[in-house]
Amino acid sequence: MKFVLTLLVLSALLPACDRRDSKLHQKLTGSWALTNGNGVVTLAPDGSSLSRFTNRTQVVTFEGKWRFKDDVVIFSGVKSNSVLQLGETRCRIIHVESGELAWETGGQSTHFIRK
Repeated sequence: MKFVLTLLVLSALLPACDRRDSKLHQKLTGSWALTNGNGVVTLAPDGSSLSRFTNRTQVVTFEGKWRFKDDVVIFSGVKSNSVLQLGETRCRIIHVESGELAWETGGQSTHFIRK
């Protein structure tokens, strides 16, 4: 009986998690500019992504797929014009509100504003 009750509670919570992920997915979709002005990340509704970053000597581009799950943006299948990419890159969302986005990757936070 406990198992059935637990199963019912969990099945009731899952749609709420899906709705939350769906709302955050909608908030994330679009173009985001680095706050330092040196790059733009575009997260398209169809799951494709395009990023362009600049420094004093070069422009680095990344193109691939993105998805969102459990407060993490996951980039995969990424091609770059100059940086070798293997596997997936995971960026944990710190916040996404009022035209601002912040995520953490490898202990480093990155901040964006909606473009």
